[in-house]
Amino acid sequence: MNPNFPDGLLPACYGGKLKTAPVVFLFLSPGYSAFDLEDAQSEEGKDYCLRRWSGEEPFRDYGPGKAWLLSRTKSYASYEIARHSVATLNIGAYHSKDVKDYASLLALPSSRISLSWAQYVLFPQAECGERIVVCMRSAAYWGLETGLHYGKSLFAPQVSRSGRTAIGIAA
Repeated sequence: MNPNFPDGLLPACYGGKLKTAPVVFLFLSPGYSAFDLEDAQSEEGKDYCLRRWSGEEPFRDYGPGKAWLLSRTKSYASYEIARHSVATLNIGAYHSKDVKDYASLLALPSSRISLSWAQYVLFPQAECGERIVVCMRSAAYWGLETGLHYGKSLFAPQVSRSGRTAIGIAA
């Protein structure tokens, strides 16, 4: 068992309607809670995970993910709007309380796919204004510079380690 990535959890490099969400937040890796392990062992959790992989599944309306997303979007939208309009993309697909080995995380094939998709598909969409993309964690690992915005709607604002910003995003 790797202490950085607990065994028995389902991968989660993204959440929400990643294919169509008008707003995408970028993070480093999904967090970890006891709910994640219970969820991974339940049929409902496994079914949700399979649906989520389609890129068309909204965030759930219960569980710790709800409170987490609400804490990052409550200034901008109700949870019902956010769960259908916001997606998250992580570099890493594996739940972790605290990533300590960034080089290993970045070397994983799944992480390289997330980065490539973001840089070759998502970033161009944001730069031309098709979507809003906000880097909420580890801008340098995404290939962005903190404090800058790119094109019409790709932003890398100053944020706290937990991915919160008190600064509004202006175009």
